[in-house]
Parts: sequence; C-alpha cells; structure tokens
Amino acid sequence: MPHDLLVPRLRSRFRRQVLAAAVAVLAAAGVSACADDGGGGGGTASSGDTEFANLGKVIPGLDKAVVAAACQEGQLQLYQINVTPSANDVVDSFKQMVPCVKLNVVQASGAELAQRFTTGRRTGDVPDYFENSDPGILSQLAGSGAFQQYQPPGITDLASPNPGLWFPEYNIAMGFLYRPDRLSDAQVAKLATWKGVLDPTFANTKMAVISPAAGGTPLVSFYDMVTTNGKAFVSDLKSDKITVFPASRPAGESIASGESDMAWPFASTTALELLGHSAPVRIVFPTPVDLIPVGSGIPTGAKHPNAAKLFISYMLSDAVQKQYSQKNGAVPARSSVPFTNDVTNQPWWKLPTEPYGYQPAEVSAAAPDLIAGFKSAFGG
Repeated sequence: MPHDLLVPRLRSRFRRQVLAAAVAVLAAAGVSACADDGGGGGGTASSGDTEFANLGKVIPGLDKAVVAAACQEGQLQLYQINVTPSANDVVDSFKQMVPCVKLNVVQASGAELAQRFTTGRRTGDVPDYFENSDPGILSQLAGSGAFQQYQPPGITDLASPNPGLWFPEYNIAMGFLYRPDRLSDAQVAKLATWKGVLDPTFANTKMAVISPAAGGTPLVSFYDMVTTNGKAFVSDLKSDKITVFPASRPAGESIASGESDMAWPFASTTALELLGHSAPVRIVFPTPVDLIPVGSGIPTGAKHPNAAKLFISYMLSDAVQKQYSQKNGAVPARSSVPFTNDVTNQPWWKLPTEPYGYQPAEVSAAAPDLIAGFKSAFGG
C-alpha cells in the first residue's frame, strides 16, 4: 500500500490490531481483554472473590482485603498519558478482571495531565491514579506531598527516585526516526550522538523536530543535548528544513508519508507502532541513550485509593510489563523483565546499554530556559 494512504489508516486499524495482540499476551496469564465500551466498566456489586481470583493469577501476594475494599469503592478515576495505545488494552483487560470497579479514564499528553492535576489539587478534585512521562514532575509532586505511600506486593526489582510514592511503569528510549530510503548508512552512523545531527551532510535533510515544550520525553532529550553540547546546540540547528511538531505521533506520520526524512527526539514506542504497520522507518539511538520512565502514583486525597492500588499493581505485573515490551516497544521498568520485542531480530536495531544519567529535578529547573531557547530559534 502506498504510504500516503497508509498514514490516515494507522489510527483506525491500530486499535483493533493491538487489542487482538494483547489478548494473546494476557491470555497466557489467565487474562482476557475486551474492547473499550466507552462507559467506564461494569461497577457491578461484588464481595471481591471473583476479582481476587482473577488478579491473583498475575499479582502474587495480592492482599484480598485490598480487593474487597476496592470493590466497595466501586470507582477508579485514571489520568493516563497517551504515549502508547497499549494503555487502552490494559484498561480493557482490567475492566474484564475487576468488574466491580467502574473506570473513568482521561488520556492526554503528560503536560496536559500535569496542568489538570495541578488545578485539581487546588480545588480538591484529584484522580485516583496519576500517570506522567515527566519524571521531574513526578518527583516534584512527590516532594510536595501530592502522593500517598504504597508498596505493590512482590515488587523488589523497581528503582524509583521517590520509593513508595511514584512507580516507574515502563521506559521510553529516545532516538532518531528515519527513512532508510532517504538517509545513507554513513549518515545514520553519524547519529551515534545527538550532536551528529549538526553534520553538514544533513543540510538538505527534511527534519521533523519534537518541541521540548511538550514536556516529558522530548524535554529530557533536549536537556541532554544542551547539557552535553552547550547552549549553542539549539541555535546551531536553525534551518528552513526543520518543521516543529508537538509530539512523536504526528512527527512519525510525517516520516511515514514521506513529508519528512527524519524525526527527533523520537519515542521508541511510537517508532515500533509505525513499524508494526509496515511504515518505511527505522530508529537509531544516541549513546548514552535517553531512557525516560513513565510512572504513576496514588494522589493524596484520592477517593478510591484501593482501586488505584490494584491498577498500579496490575501495571507492574509480569504480564503487563511483557505486553508493553512485546507489543509497543516499551522497555520494562522492572529489571527482571527483559525487553523481548521482535524488533530485536532486526540487524539494524541497537539499543545502547548505557543510559544517560540525569536528575529529574534539574531537568524541571532547566525547562523554562530550554523551551525559551527552542522557541527563539524555531518559534514552536
């Protein structure tokens, strides 16, 4: 199929295909997935016995009292980022397993959810589960008392900057998405660092650049670029060949359609989504690699904290960690769960083992200057 026809069909096809694939992964753990009914789940009356039996298959050490309390609460408000469509399938399977809890899901970008959460804290209207792709925001919130303590059962292989307050669920690796029919092998080799994009051989390359104003993953990558290469890095990029995008997804679609030749800083999860639809793209990662956690916490003042405990424990289960890895290209947050996506069989795939080290609070502090410098250069 011509790729100018492929791109408009990505969203309409993707939801069906990923959900079907998710069924296979979760069925191996005794779980089934169902389509999103748009109404937020069942919320049927229950003592919790059925729900405990379902969740016990994937969450060892689950406390039955928490399940019973969650069923008594009967509701769960999720603030969930829209980084990877696998999130929808996890919500669907959770509804199937825990019919006593009715879900209300708000999906948006990390920046949008952070603003909504901040506003809600002032008015006392907070969700039960808050997810974000900006570890700086999560750590700032944890330090301000925004999250309550919780220890998911049986999880001993998870590292968090604020243990017990917010939990890394999966990691997104950031790199350069490119069309192999537009970039030569020699050009790709120059992208072993972020600075490689300044090489003169890219002078006529049409680039889709994701703005650091999006927060989260691109913000961390721009922090890496400027901290490693100096503040002039952004101004040196200025080119009439650059188009600014607000997120990886629309930037990736511009690559798949042929409007752009490469996109960066680009999320591994979105890259593998495009690859799953046979888009003519590949991704290469600088070394050290920006590996950014998507994490969540239970807000202080949540009205349904026990239901939130079940959902977070489910997100950290082996079954869901493997699903995000196999179907969406997310790097598992738990060290005992390997990255097993089929893309590892491709000869061009190389995920560096050395992560870029940074402090989330320092990224957040640098954000205003990073965004101002980018907007000064590109206006986006």
